[in-house]
Formats: sequence, structure tokens, C-alpha cells
Amino acid sequence: MKYSISTVVFVWCLSWALSKNKAAVYNQNTNQSDTEYSNVNTDSILLKYWDAISADEYILLLTKDSVSIYNANGYLKSLSKKNADEINKYVELFFLTKELPIEMSRVKNDDYLDVGDYSSLAISFYDENIIIKKEYIILGDDEYQIRYHPKFEEFILTIRSFFDD
Repeated sequence: MKYSISTVVFVWCLSWALSKNKAAVYNQNTNQSDTEYSNVNTDSILLKYWDAISADEYILLLTKDSVSIYNANGYLKSLSKKNADEINKYVELFFLTKELPIEMSRVKNDDYLDVGDYSSLAISFYDENIIIKKEYIILGDDEYQIRYHPKFEEFILTIRSFFDD
């Protein structure tokens, strides 16, 4: 895969800037408060996963009945309704109803070295091609030791398993 120097520099600068953000979760609501999202009707969800180790971004497009996966080169594959239901279950738990917290604990590291690039997850909810909610999560932090909810870790592993096939 060939990347131009400007693209690499841009991605590096962006990841550096985002890693400086002390909040692990960035939430941008365009029309409603978080408490109103448990009843929201979305027709599609766009989930972007950036893998810091491989420096690859993968996109999952979730609709009611299917999940399509894309990478930088375009369409990769479609997943079954069973996989779509599994992803939607996690999305509902962590992003719509917020029944479960993403983080279980966050403890400040006294002596830390700011060197890490971390994977990230961006999720956008659409209704009739309009973004109604966005969240961005950096999956790690040099300054903090973060313990994620076990179900959230399962969610990330499930997402990654679709790309490893």
C-alpha cells in the first residue's frame, strides 16, 4: 500500500492531536440529548475502526439487516444478519441506551511517557442520510491506565475479527 508523505504526516498529526485530548470519549450530538437516544430510530450506523498497529482504517456500515465492511481500497465483504445483530447489540448497550459504561476505571499514571498511538473507534448514527449522533473513542491513553468493560473489550475483538478473516 502506498501512502504519500503528506498523508502520513497528516494522519500522524491528527492522531497526535487526538491523543492529547484528555477525554477518552468525544460525543457530538446534533439534535438531541443523550437521554433521548434510547428511542432514536436510525436507518444506518457508520463505524470506523482505526488500528494503530497496522495503521489501517476499517469501516463497517450497519443497516437493519446487514453489515458491509470496507478498507482503504474499497469494499471487502458483507456479513450475515447474525453478525449484524451481534454488532447492533453492542452498539445499543454502549452508545444508544448506554446501559453499560465503556470504561470501568481510569487511574492517572504518575510517571508517564507520552509516546503512544492508540487505536480508535468513531461511530456515527444516521437517519435519512443526516447524522444525528457521533462519538469518538481513543482506545488508550499514556496519561491514564484505563480498564474497559469486559463487554466493550468483546465488542472491539468482534470488530477486529471481521477484518482478520
